[in-house]
Amino acid sequence: MWYTVLRDYIRLNQSMLVAFAVAFPASAFASDVLSDQASYLNATYATVVDYAAYLGTFGVVFYVTNRHRYRLGPDGRRGADPRSDFKKILASAGIGEVVYGVARWTVQYYLLDVWQYEAYMSSVVAQATSVIIYMVVMNVSVRATGLYSPKKG
Repeated sequence: MWYTVLRDYIRLNQSMLVAFAVAFPASAFASDVLSDQASYLNATYATVVDYAAYLGTFGVVFYVTNRHRYRLGPDGRRGADPRSDFKKILASAGIGEVVYGVARWTVQYYLLDVWQYEAYMSSVVAQATSVIIYMVVMNVSVRATGLYSPKKG
């Protein structure tokens, strides 16, 4: 049913937002601590810390919010194939992560090198901008892969 699909999209977006809430301060702190580094190194290190915090948190939150999909039903059948869902989420996340990484690094480097922003602020602005782009790309990719397609018959 359509409301089940909508609920799954809301859970996906909720998982992404919680993960970004953890990654925001982690990458901003790393950028601030490494503010004496060259702009390209600062942007690279902040992006690596951002990825580590985001992916670790997202994996846990996504599993916790979606584990009901893989439980056996009363008829003994599994609700969704975890291997198929893993491939679809990996394809969607792969596309989104590439776009996110390029956008985040480029914006942070530009803010540090050209506009001379402070390291902490450049990290926050770069991540906020990239999160918006990532959320759009991720939702379009999930829709294209059919991760949350309504079940047939």
